[in-house]
Amino acid sequence: MTEFAVQTLHLTKRFDDFVALNSVDMHVPTGSVYGLIGPNGAGKTTLLQHIAGIYRKDSGDVLVLGQPVFENVAIKERIAFVPSSFYIPARATLKSLASLHESITPRIDRGRFETLLDNLNLPLTLPFRKFSKGMQKQAMLLLALASRPDVLLLDEPMDGLDPLVRKTAWSIVLSDVAEFGTTVI
Repeated sequence: MTEFAVQTLHLTKRFDDFVALNSVDMHVPTGSVYGLIGPNGAGKTTLLQHIAGIYRKDSGDVLVLGQPVFENVAIKERIAFVPSSFYIPARATLKSLASLHESITPRIDRGRFETLLDNLNLPLTLPFRKFSKGMQKQAMLLLALASRPDVLLLDEPMDGLDPLVRKTAWSIVLSDVAEFGTTVI
């Protein structure tokens, strides 16, 4: 196990003339919970997308579990990313999303999925588009946690959740940190 689950070293990302990340250094210890705080437009989402291996860096390094993440399938399999917004096909249900997720995520734990489903009390067959914003966020968190990630990336993770569900969701996430050493950003 590496000392740092996530490291960025002089990470820089530009979009045309706009500098979104300017030589960012970050060292997140394995098994910790790390919060990114800043105003809108500060680069938090861009940073998470680099750590998830979605964006190619302009310069610097992004290491997850000691290895470069971009185009590294073996490392990406150990990361779960819950973005702040997402597109889900109109007819999709949580059941169909779980089947899709299971087919593309080798680390999916079906028993963990069922346990989380019971805890969050989400309907399996209701079309996802009929879920409230909070229910959609819970469903995405459920799918992410069911893959037993080593690194869990959450962009606006509790947006749309009511206080009771927020408490339950954080309890589940922190339980994974304690039990499995999951690193959460």
